[in-house]
Amino acid sequence: MEGRKIYFPGLNGLRFWAAFFVILHHCEQFKLWQNMPNLFRNTFFESIGHQGVSLFFVLSGFLITFLLLAEYEKTHHIAVKNFYIRRILRIWPLYYLIMILGLFVLPRFINIGPVSQLPEHFSLKILLFMFMLPNVLRVMEAPIVGANQAWSVGVEEQFYIIWPLLVRTFRKVLLKFLILFIVLKFTVTVMMALSLDYVVSPTYAHMAWLRTIQRFWDLLQIEQMCFGAIGAYVLFYKKEKILNAIYHPLSQIFMAVGIVVILTVKFKFIGQTLFDALLFTILILNVSTNKKFILKLENKVYSYLGNISYGIYMFHTVCITIVLTILQKIGLDTSNFVLFNILLYVGSVLLTIAVAGFSYKYFESFFLKQKERFMIVMSSTRRETKAPHAEAIKLGKMESTSEKVINIKTDEAEGKIA
Repeated sequence: MEGRKIYFPGLNGLRFWAAFFVILHHCEQFKLWQNMPNLFRNTFFESIGHQGVSLFFVLSGFLITFLLLAEYEKTHHIAVKNFYIRRILRIWPLYYLIMILGLFVLPRFINIGPVSQLPEHFSLKILLFMFMLPNVLRVMEAPIVGANQAWSVGVEEQFYIIWPLLVRTFRKVLLKFLILFIVLKFTVTVMMALSLDYVVSPTYAHMAWLRTIQRFWDLLQIEQMCFGAIGAYVLFYKKEKILNAIYHPLSQIFMAVGIVVILTVKFKFIGQTLFDALLFTILILNVSTNKKFILKLENKVYSYLGNISYGIYMFHTVCITIVLTILQKIGLDTSNFVLFNILLYVGSVLLTIAVAGFSYKYFESFFLKQKERFMIVMSSTRRETKAPHAEAIKLGKMESTSEKVINIKTDEAEGKIA
């Protein structure tokens, strides 16, 4: 793959929609915190944010695993140190900026919901954020307005501490390892749920701590990144039978109906994260590799919004907070329900995009340029059809209905969740 850049069409669009869904979810949650009329308990608004994060997890596992496999094919080695440096340069600057805003800046100017509880265990909150453990903080303390969304970044960073080592070690049996990993995660989840629901007495002195541990385990959605990794494995090694099954119209219908169901029907079952991840893996492979797939998410607007999607995700709660505070200060409340919500939603989305774009150009881009020095396999979030080195390779002997072309720098962190 010398001189080629890896690019997956349509994934920028998926990144944006994942971030946009999280914005919708949090707009309603912030109204709930302010005791305003809201739709947060509506199944759609309650689910859409969680599913947006799940899509980010699957995207991240897919993109990073594909790049690691490509790196090994190119060099017969995975440079773990370089991988860590790339993650640090992409993720950490904005992560720590959001930490500073959420812990030290916003509380001085706003008074929304959980802000009043911020001083409690403040030193612990700083330490957990500093050591990339915001997901631990989420299950232990009240939400931190403006920074609570960083929990998913913590999950990814914890997973990726070990992931390049595991890919390098188990590369030859990666598919079996991934399946085993998912089965083990599911098994522990089931055992934990059954034990706490039916074995341990509800009056047990440490039940609250056990429930906290269970909540942490449930939020550690590494199984979804593993599902994305399976998608990368199937694509990279050209598993044509599996790919053709994924591209089949019945699989597409199953995926579409499944996504509608998880967004509109109120239910929860053990293993739901696996079901969600399966749907999103099918979606990702079809959007990015199936020319005949009906959903097209590849254009200049999506390309730009996808490039700044990490900033959109990380800044959106700060921007919602600012817009909601301004609306309250000018005396506009939910008595004018339509106008209030139009201004809240439109204002939050536009301000978030503006701030994320500014951050990408004047803050993040500096670190992204440094990151390129440590890239073994070059990836890109832009289609570079005119570049002489951006060759196209067809995977396998796929039928025309599922022909796959990769323009061979994806940004590893852009699947995230960030």
